[in-house]
Amino acid sequence: MRLTSIPYCAAPTAYFSAVRDLKAPVLLDSGGSLGGRYDIIAANPLTLLLREGDRSVRTDRLGNQEHIKGPMFDQIRDSISAIYPNGVDGSCDWPFAGGAIGLLGYEALHGGNHLPRKALPVLLPDVHVGVYPWAIMQDHRTQRAVLMTSAPVCDEEYNDLMRRIDDAQTPLSSGSVKPFSITSRFESCFTPEAYRAAFERVVNYIHAGDCYQVNLTQRLSAPCEGDSFDAYIELRKHMRSPFSAYIETHRGDFLCLSPERLLEVRDGIVETRPIKGTLARHADPIIDAQRAEHLRNSVKDRAENLMIVDLLRNDLSKHALTGSVKVEKLFALESYANVHHLVSVIRAKLAPDTSAVDMLRGCFPGGSITGAPKLRARQIIDEVEPELRSAYCGSVFYASACGRLDANINIRSLVRCDDRVHVWGGGGIVADSECETEYRESLLKIKPIVDALERTLPPDLGSEQHSAELESDSGG
Repeated sequence: MRLTSIPYCAAPTAYFSAVRDLKAPVLLDSGGSLGGRYDIIAANPLTLLLREGDRSVRTDRLGNQEHIKGPMFDQIRDSISAIYPNGVDGSCDWPFAGGAIGLLGYEALHGGNHLPRKALPVLLPDVHVGVYPWAIMQDHRTQRAVLMTSAPVCDEEYNDLMRRIDDAQTPLSSGSVKPFSITSRFESCFTPEAYRAAFERVVNYIHAGDCYQVNLTQRLSAPCEGDSFDAYIELRKHMRSPFSAYIETHRGDFLCLSPERLLEVRDGIVETRPIKGTLARHADPIIDAQRAEHLRNSVKDRAENLMIVDLLRNDLSKHALTGSVKVEKLFALESYANVHHLVSVIRAKLAPDTSAVDMLRGCFPGGSITGAPKLRARQIIDEVEPELRSAYCGSVFYASACGRLDANINIRSLVRCDDRVHVWGGGGIVADSECETEYRESLLKIKPIVDALERTLPPDLGSEQHSAELESDSGG
């Protein structure tokens, strides 16, 4: 592995723009705040793994395609091992030393007997994962940046990357001829009446004993035009989050501003940080502090959080050293631009002869966005939600050949496909949930995204109506 020091930039968007014309570009953006530390930028993978429905293919740099069979998580793990059979020294400070980076859609594990795929339009691939031999990385804590290259990178590719880095300039926008905009207001896949019907079905299942909690989501969509990366640059001004990402696929683009980690694996230690319990922030500092304290002591929110903590303890135990799963923090308060969250922290030791990708498979999708028990909650979600979740509630992750892995949960996320942009908001339903509160909460979570994009509308199509609908004192 070779590390070359390069100039540090406060935002990673300039470096991403410099390599964006290459195949399968990815940006993992820590936001440079709220605990986020590293940015990772890569493109032009040695191998690209794609799964769309029942079709899985592997494509190399020359465009040669091979149809593949078997579980996709095994394919990801084995593709890293094929290129880095002896692994890579993981003793350096930087998190990525060559390996897999990509997008797992929420339905990535659908298709089995217990979770058949619904015959609905597909937005992005269920799996879009590349094996990348180089990355531009930034450390916001030390304000350093490097170009990491591993053995597969030849001198010609290295020199081209250095030229691109030298030419990079921090852009004010993506530089597109036509800035991103939506051309009419967002509309939900649920009417309020349809949401209530779905909510009541969920609550009936809970009272019948099928499950304890189900995450119910609604999707808002609007027609759009212009450059998706232009929209991402604008959105990160309003919602800088530690697990943000921007990924371009052959079907469309994924924009993520997530505050939530699914899991991290480092030096054989696994950590997951479920978010459950949310309350809107207030401009008045005194009222804001009162709201934070109210959330911290909320019996209902603490109960919801505890349900997911128990679920994740079980998920981690599948691939953890026996007896190593511990809850390090319970109901810790974390505050973001528009909401307060209750966050718990669970750690475990990776079992011998188990890879970080195996642990990711055992925990996917995250319990905080399914419900508990997980399988039954996912079955109910498939029954009551009228659209596929696609990339929403899936994960963006990297799995380094040095053994490190970090994966988020794709909340506060958008998909741009076929000149339409989609955004999702949801929340956990329990036995004593109130329909109107949950409906408003699901909209509150995405209010900053909807407001920012509806500001691109002409004045006669502004967002006054939606702003009123999205006002709420509770969120999640």
